[in-house]
Amino acid sequence: MSVALLKKIVANNTDWRPNMDIAALKQRAAFLFLIRHFFATRGVLEVETPLMSHAIGTDVNLSPLPVLFQNKVHYLQTSPEFAMKRLLCAGSGPIYQLCKAFRDDEFGPRHNPEFTMLEWYRPDWTLAQLEQEVIDLIQLLLKTTSTEHLLYQEAFLRYADIDIATATTADILGALRRFGVFIDETTDIEHEQAIDALFGFVVEPKLGQNTLTILRGFPGSLAALANVDPETGHALRFEVYYHGIELANAYQELCDPNKLRQRFAFDNQIRAQQGKPVLPIDEHLLAAMTHGLPDCSGVALGIDRLFMLALDANNLDAVISFRYPRA
Repeated sequence: MSVALLKKIVANNTDWRPNMDIAALKQRAAFLFLIRHFFATRGVLEVETPLMSHAIGTDVNLSPLPVLFQNKVHYLQTSPEFAMKRLLCAGSGPIYQLCKAFRDDEFGPRHNPEFTMLEWYRPDWTLAQLEQEVIDLIQLLLKTTSTEHLLYQEAFLRYADIDIATATTADILGALRRFGVFIDETTDIEHEQAIDALFGFVVEPKLGQNTLTILRGFPGSLAALANVDPETGHALRFEVYYHGIELANAYQELCDPNKLRQRFAFDNQIRAQQGKPVLPIDEHLLAAMTHGLPDCSGVALGIDRLFMLALDANNLDAVISFRYPRA
């Protein structure tokens, strides 16, 4: 290869450049400062916890990134939840964290394997109190004022014209076809998987188009690490959507370590059935919860997506300095 050709190749290689421009970089710094100021004025302590751990959440819908340390498999956190709950058990009081999280998910306009997460916990707060604080923060950052509340079942009725409380799996697959989404019906599709597909492809993109939307009333099967209302059977959780983008996911936290161990075991059972890796259970968390996790509500919020909306951008390239594969 000639020197001239080599120089031309190097000159045409622009992958070294950041995805976002310098003006946006400065805006992002101001955005993060505003978040920290918000919590400082409310007496919420900023904390840091390890990005790498021996164990990880078993959520069937999340795929962690494994790393090797001293020839042992560890995991990059999918969220700082478990370590933060250990701090709560130790008496930290209300805490928040701005940190990196990692998930082996799809890569696209709204997904990056490494992203910035804001997570916070409020001991002795109800889910309603936390919901108002989440709304206060998002409205501050997005300069929006209107909100609406919508039940999970209502969202399907409004945007997919189907009642999932009575619909069969065939009904749900038919609804998907009506909206131009075709699922391979030669494979075994479980009822919950069909509902997930209808939500993801049809309902979710329509949520929060004109107003900040708080989605509640999730079925108990979608409780994850939240408590379940014994009267309604609904998971005590909510999600926040704006312009069809999920921004936040909040729980009234499950505090019973025995129930949590059962959920971990059930998740791993489903993982094995689906051919996914069975993940180690976080015994540190369970030991801490045995010591005592205070009644609390907690929420995780995606900062990159929130900043993308604040800039009126349609791609994470505008808000992350070096996205994969430039990382």
